[in-house]
Amino acid sequence: MKEHRIFTRTHTHTEPHATETLAAVKAERSALPIKKHILHRLKEQPEGLTPDEFCDEINGLINTVRRRFTDLWKEGVIRHHPENRTRINDSKNECVVWVIGEDPRRKPSRHQQMQNEIIRLRHICRSHGIDPDQTELDIRYYG
Repeated sequence: MKEHRIFTRTHTHTEPHATETLAAVKAERSALPIKKHILHRLKEQPEGLTPDEFCDEINGLINTVRRRFTDLWKEGVIRHHPENRTRINDSKNECVVWVIGEDPRRKPSRHQQMQNEIIRLRHICRSHGIDPDQTELDIRYYG
């Protein structure tokens, strides 16, 4: 009988979230070509496109493709069709039709909300005669 050994190796990161950070960077790098391709197709098709239609065109994975559409929406690059159109996919579900443009109903990202809060606090400092550049602004987001 042959003996099988299992070797495990442990690695301690100096930064506790290094693995997650590296994974996010890797995912973003692979997402960029898909997002560019989506934008290219949407420019060619002004009547819009669903994630399922795009997925069928490129033989991609629907979970990956749908996520890229959501990323582009969050970035303010695409929006739902102005007439709120949907199309039925192969599973008989209604899918949102996306078009190029910023969605006026989209809530600002957390980063944008924090930037807006910084602008607001700087304005308050100035209105009270305080130089905001000489003041440490403690900004926390509790959204």
